[in-house]
Amino acid sequence: MAKQKNLTVINKITLTLIVTTALFLIYFLLNSQKETQEKIILKVNNIEINAEIADSKIEITKGLSDRDFLDESSGMYFVLGERKTVTFWMKGMRFPIDIIWIDSGKITGLTKNASVPQNGKIPTYTSPTAITNVLEVNAGFADKYNIKIDDKVETID
Repeated sequence: MAKQKNLTVINKITLTLIVTTALFLIYFLLNSQKETQEKIILKVNNIEINAEIADSKIEITKGLSDRDFLDESSGMYFVLGERKTVTFWMKGMRFPIDIIWIDSGKITGLTKNASVPQNGKIPTYTSPTAITNVLEVNAGFADKYNIKIDDKVETID
């Protein structure tokens, strides 16, 4: 009888430890973010752009939302994983941006001065063609540096 009671206590303790560990792992996995965002240096028209890489569904959906600003020569580079037509929304955006639509290293479209949400309306912008990447930069960047359709986008190692 005492042996059975000890086994029951040990089983309860073991089960408690397993459940606690599982809950901790689930919490950690759901709430963890990359400690440092992956970055890449892009070059367009001899202009270097320090860009954060967004390549997961969560990162692509969030984009630059909830940020107050973007440094002058910075951006966010979206890696779509496959060539497709995409629509980006401006949910949570606090500043206007230029959206540079890229297919296999060549600019196929520009959306200049994409506006932030106003009066509860969230603007959306669709790529003009199927693309592989998107680069978001501050509004006015494309005009300031004479970025245009058919320009090449290169990565710097």
